[in-house]
Formats: sequence, C-alpha cells, structure tokens
Amino acid sequence: MGQRVKHVMNKYRKDGTYIQGSSRDLETYYSGLKYIEAKGLTDKGKRKNIYTETYSDSDKIRLWQGADVTREATTIKMSFLFMGETRYQIYNDFYDYVKNDIIRYFDTKRLLQVDMVLIDKVTISDEQLKSGVPYFVADFTFQNLYGDTTK
Repeated sequence: MGQRVKHVMNKYRKDGTYIQGSSRDLETYYSGLKYIEAKGLTDKGKRKNIYTETYSDSDKIRLWQGADVTREATTIKMSFLFMGETRYQIYNDFYDYVKNDIIRYFDTKRLLQVDMVLIDKVTISDEQLKSGVPYFVADFTFQNLYGDTTK
C-alpha cells in the first residue's frame, strides 16, 4: 500500500513574507477534513507578455515577447469533505485559515505548488449521513496568482 498523499498549505502576507507557524498538513491538522479534488490546479493561464502582428506584405507574423513568461491568473476549485460531530467547527477553522492572505498549496502526489487567494463564495452541499457519520462537502474557489505552478 502506498504512502498517504499530503495536502499542505502555508500562509504568506501580501508582501510575500511567510507567516510563521502557518504550515498545515490539512488532513492531519484538521481532523475530520478530507481532500476530495482540485479542478484547475495544473491549468496554465493565457500568456500576457506576447504581441503578434500580421502584415499583408509578409507570409509570417511579427512577434514581440517578454524575456520571462507572465500568465493571466487561473481559477482553482478545491472540494473538501467535513465529517464527524465537530464538522462545522472544523469547516469554520479551515475557512478562517484560508479567507485572508496568500495560500501556498503543495501536495506530495503532483509535487507542484501554487500561490492562490480565496476569491469567491464557499458553497456547502446538503448534510449527508454515511454509516452513522454526518458529513458535508464544501467547495472553495481560489485564484492562482501566477496562472501557473511555481515548482
């Protein structure tokens, strides 16, 4: 059996400085939280610093591009399951953790990281019950600040 995939978040201030003690292995730190999926995590944003022109007297385009590629921000939708008797407290604690600051997310499956901020409302599914354990799913929508992974 393989090792458990770790989903880790760290917090950074808007000036880019790490907030001491903010590192969280999500499923260990928040007992009752389970990672479900992340849509858009590996998406690459549209390139911003490139310009092309076509001319009627030429059969190729003229191109200008910046030395370093910059991309438009992309959207990441992450879904988490919150379960057990303290599921709402766990949800509120996690929400308080991600609602401000820049979040750097990393997992041990893809070995990629993204810098993101929470940008949209958080939606919660209807309450469910499985094997006597109550749970709900919450979807968090983040914006990938660089439109690309940083590792």
